[in-house]
Amino acid sequence: MYSETELLRESVRQIRSQLHEWPIEILIVVHPKSSPECMALCDELGREADVRIIIQGPRAGIGWAYREAIPYVTGTYALIMSSDLETNPADAAAIVRKAEETGADIVCASRWMSGGGFSGYNPLKLVLNFGYNLIFRALYRTSIHDITFGYKLIRSEILRQVKWTYGTHEFCAELILRPLRLGYTATEIPTRWVKRPEGDSKMTFMRNFRFVSAAWHIFFTAKADSLR
Repeated sequence: MYSETELLRESVRQIRSQLHEWPIEILIVVHPKSSPECMALCDELGREADVRIIIQGPRAGIGWAYREAIPYVTGTYALIMSSDLETNPADAAAIVRKAEETGADIVCASRWMSGGGFSGYNPLKLVLNFGYNLIFRALYRTSIHDITFGYKLIRSEILRQVKWTYGTHEFCAELILRPLRLGYTATEIPTRWVKRPEGDSKMTFMRNFRFVSAAWHIFFTAKADSLR
């Protein structure tokens, strides 16, 4: 997270409400240059029993933030999501139940499935996103509709075993593409993406094109080189 306040508080509230059936711990990775208000909220939340605050290191980027949280994961699964409600916390319980029902290693929240969708998404980015996912599905021979979206439940052992490469938004695609290359199983549920009600995304337009390079590189990486 980077300087979110009320969005973070609401995210934590909804996660607790959705996942009250399961024992959980909430890991919050915060950028060290976040606003004083954000840091104060993190300090407040960090005093609660089910929350751990992790201050991100010097390498900026959402992928690095997620990767820095991996050593702190203690549960069987990790639910990777953002703090700005664009990854809808109301779908969290459905994602966990899908893993329980199917035994899949990864459950993806998919905006391109029937029942999913977008609200307030940049039209050109929408076209690019559709095209990327279509190409990646064909290249990796997978039925997963939404490879680039960073809302996924994944077995913690996979997080620890895989040699992750990317530190920015490409990590959201790597999170499914590298495990697929290694033979792990994946399934999905529909979700809706809604433009964040406050603040600005750190995902610039030009960064969208990096997904293609990442997907191509991962596909041609030897499986042994994708493991620690």
